[in-house]
Amino acid sequence: MCPALPALLSAAGLHWGAIPCGCPEGTPPTDRLAADLRSALDVAQRIIAGGDEYRTAVLWLLVGLPPYAYRSVLEPAFESVRAACVARGVMIGCFHPYRQRRSRVVPTVATMRSPAPLVVMRRLLRSDWLSFVDEPDAMAAFAGYFGAPPAPGSR
Repeated sequence: MCPALPALLSAAGLHWGAIPCGCPEGTPPTDRLAADLRSALDVAQRIIAGGDEYRTAVLWLLVGLPPYAYRSVLEPAFESVRAACVARGVMIGCFHPYRQRRSRVVPTVATMRSPAPLVVMRRLLRSDWLSFVDEPDAMAAFAGYFGAPPAPGSR
């Protein structure tokens, strides 16, 4: 659930790729998936810079990641790269069927859910600061990129 999706689709600005997550041991380690996400960030930045920066996003399908690893591997890998993405001007979102995150604007709505494990990257917007209020590292990266966010209680 992303308010930017209609604009991305109408501008043909939604790109996609796959991150293979299968591994002989069964579940890829979190640090390996985090490294793959950092590599995906490099690719996404080039795609975003080459398109309409406000209507371009890259969706990464995590192929072969077993459902039991969505919360135990994917979420920690995502959290470990989030601040680095923000520092580089990229908003990153982690989606899967069991995601527990609630909307900051409408707390009764469960957001970040999808039928398959995905990571989506798009240009960071000044209004994204609401997503980082409980993430000190990402908020610091946001402040480093845009300057201080609005005062608490404002939007």
